[in-house]
Amino acid sequence: MAVREGLGGGIGPRASFEGAQTLYFSYVARAVRRLFLFGWSHSVYAVVRSGGKQYRVEEGSVLSVGKVPGNAGDTITLDQILFVADGEAIKAGPAALKGARITAEIVGHSKGPKIEVLRYKNKTRQRKARGHRQDETTLRIKKFEGLR
Repeated sequence: MAVREGLGGGIGPRASFEGAQTLYFSYVARAVRRLFLFGWSHSVYAVVRSGGKQYRVEEGSVLSVGKVPGNAGDTITLDQILFVADGEAIKAGPAALKGARITAEIVGHSKGPKIEVLRYKNKTRQRKARGHRQDETTLRIKKFEGLR
């Protein structure tokens, strides 16, 4: 087995042997780091739609969505579920998820980050600044129901 000729004499992370697959160190390091930080995750998660946006949720997760009516401590039901993944098994579509619901608790209401809008007309010294903060609701996902 001979080392492939090239810059650096075949020494380093890109060195490969004839018939061997080239493995880059950065790719291996990234995979090992991901495994070390997050481990093998076989948790149940779902993608739900709320306010025209899609969110990936798990039991116990906290997320901010567009304003939802209700007070802090109230329980709401998210019934627009797009798909559910349980390890390797995936359920998608309205037929497979009929009767499925996700129960969430309203943690509180707040405002999102400020968006600054600036209107400007050149050569006339006209400037108009205005800001906007969107109302948000923070939800804590309690449990998934009707997925079996």
